[in-house]
Amino acid sequence: MTRRPRVGFTLVELLVVIAIIGVLVGLLLPAVQQAREAARRAQCTARMKQLGVALHNYHDAHGVLPPGQFQDAGNTIGSTTAQKGKGRYCWMQLLLPYIDQMALYDQVSPQFDGQTASWTWDGREKVVETLLCPSDPASPKVGGGVFQGNFLLSHGGGSFRTSSSATNGHNLDGLFYVISSVRFADIEDGTANTLAGSEIIQVPLGVDGGSDRRGRYYTCQHGNCTLAARDTPNTTLADQQYSGRFYDYEPFAPAAVATSGYYRTGARSFHPGGVNALVADGAVRFISNSISKTTWNRFGDRGDGQILGDL
Repeated sequence: MTRRPRVGFTLVELLVVIAIIGVLVGLLLPAVQQAREAARRAQCTARMKQLGVALHNYHDAHGVLPPGQFQDAGNTIGSTTAQKGKGRYCWMQLLLPYIDQMALYDQVSPQFDGQTASWTWDGREKVVETLLCPSDPASPKVGGGVFQGNFLLSHGGGSFRTSSSATNGHNLDGLFYVISSVRFADIEDGTANTLAGSEIIQVPLGVDGGSDRRGRYYTCQHGNCTLAARDTPNTTLADQQYSGRFYDYEPFAPAAVATSGYYRTGARSFHPGGVNALVADGAVRFISNSISKTTWNRFGDRGDGQILGDL
């Protein structure tokens, strides 16, 4: 009687095949992850460009860029009756008609003239995808019942409040600050050399319980809806925040109590190596973490007259 030869793998052969598959997966997985991040970064860039177009369309319609916000770091809301009714909103709501959010604008704009608390505003939880970076796993976020996004406009190259008794967010060197009214003609360094905005990392809602206010577009008196081109992108230095209104989300979005009221939020992202930045001319540039602090500061200043350097 002749025996039929066995068909199949020996244990050694099976282990070799498994090892080969493991090696292939190890080689391919990083490539897949890189491709996915490249797609997310491209979408982030496209959304930021849409924000840039909105700023230019707003300027065309009004002859001036939108104010960064109305309520300052001292909790005063402008100096006139008309301004005092606007403390709960900022540039974001003003740009809604220019980013295909007219229905939301119609919902929130009737509340502009009242002192209604931000957590009672109609439309406050509406997520605006144009202001989100898809690389941030915590987005979209509705913290404390209020929508928080990734894209912030820039108030300049320094802190939002430069001392406990000084600016309180007024008359800063960037484009968007308390009751700002900057025109493109006012940008002495040129629109191609001036930062308009960038992105931040959100603290997951399940981590901070809604306490972190960075990126909150309602009631942002301490610089929550604008950022500073002060510390370089993705720095390990902590953002300086108002006591009790932040969460120290290390290492992604570190934060600490502001010393003497020097409030500031820095640019951060999950893009490897840097952040997307919106330039005043409408372009979007990828800014490396290794940019010099001096260059980054000058990029945030609209009129220092200094040579910018390599971005």
